[in-house]
Amino acid sequence: MAKKKNFSAHNQKKKAHRNGIKKFKLAYDRSHKWSETTLMEENMKIERVEKRRLCDEKTKRRFDRERILYGY
Repeated sequence: MAKKKNFSAHNQKKKAHRNGIKKFKLAYDRSHKWSETTLMEENMKIERVEKRRLCDEKTKRRFDRERILYGY
């Protein structure tokens, strides 16, 4: 016995357009202020500042240790 057809496209467009095809709405209003590129730039800037701060702290600690050891 042959399988029966499970789906047909008949009447589907009419059903879809009966209430109008609507654009998907986001749950929040999305601004482009914090787009992905902006966030990436912000993160890179933070990383640079953190790296510089850590280097400064390391050198400061080293100089403090030398100053204490050698009496500079």
